[in-house]
Amino acid sequence: MDVPILDKAAAALCITSCSVQNCGTGLCKKSRTEDYRIASSDIGGQIIISEPISASKRCQFSHASTNVLSMKWFVWKDMSRDFLLSLHSGDTLILWNTDNGEKIWSVSYNVPLFDLAIDPFDPCHASFSSLGCNIALCSDISFNNTPSSTCRTVVICEEQIKSATSIQNLVYHNAYRNILFVVTQSQVHCFHTELFAVLFSMTHEPNIISWLCCSSSDAIFSVQAGGAVSLRVGKFSSNDERADAQFALERIAFGDIQRQGNQQRAVGACLCPVTQSLQELYIAIAISGAIQYLALE
Repeated sequence: MDVPILDKAAAALCITSCSVQNCGTGLCKKSRTEDYRIASSDIGGQIIISEPISASKRCQFSHASTNVLSMKWFVWKDMSRDFLLSLHSGDTLILWNTDNGEKIWSVSYNVPLFDLAIDPFDPCHASFSSLGCNIALCSDISFNNTPSSTCRTVVICEEQIKSATSIQNLVYHNAYRNILFVVTQSQVHCFHTELFAVLFSMTHEPNIISWLCCSSSDAIFSVQAGGAVSLRVGKFSSNDERADAQFALERIAFGDIQRQGNQQRAVGACLCPVTQSLQELYIAIAISGAIQYLALE
């Protein structure tokens, strides 16, 4: 199979993000070739917008003297898919027009920020990982107006490390509103963004590189650096003798992908957006320069 190679960066790439395609309404089949875009950032802070089908560069831009920490495509009221949110060193969030590289707005926050997640049900809401096991919540992200420089900080758990972040993954649930998963080195915390409460915390497997939530069901996949994949579903339990109830995630399946040796490590994974609502689901896992597909029935 011939795969286009995008070699437009002058330095090593550190972050990539594929444009959002509304596959659930059939727009993927009607989209033009130029509608598919990939944003990539190199270690020098340059952001490159490419068209993967033609392997051509569309635009390139940067924010002076900063590195890119996270990038997310920003869909505002579904009027266009040309906008990109990027979190830069110096706790700066920027909204770009990727069609021409224009900076729409820029805001510098008053707390340290390391990663970015956008609410899939409301693009006005965004979450950031901050120092220790803290997160910062922002509710005024907009295309028309620059957000305020203040956000609400929430302590998810107490951590001894205060000079850096302990959060490895920050992921919204794609099937249920107001659910944010905060994944640390040893635990995952389920946080309700409207109640500002941790619903439950649980221990997970070591070396989690990706935490993936289905968009059409209560199914969550975790991928480890060694290539192991776990499937979890939500679990609710109650006690008739006491007025209490507990939420949790129950692991119902476990699998492993083939590796050529123990030195090979998985570096990233994603769910296929088309098959999530079908009986079969595919996970793409990048391992040491190759991509393997795992089919789950």
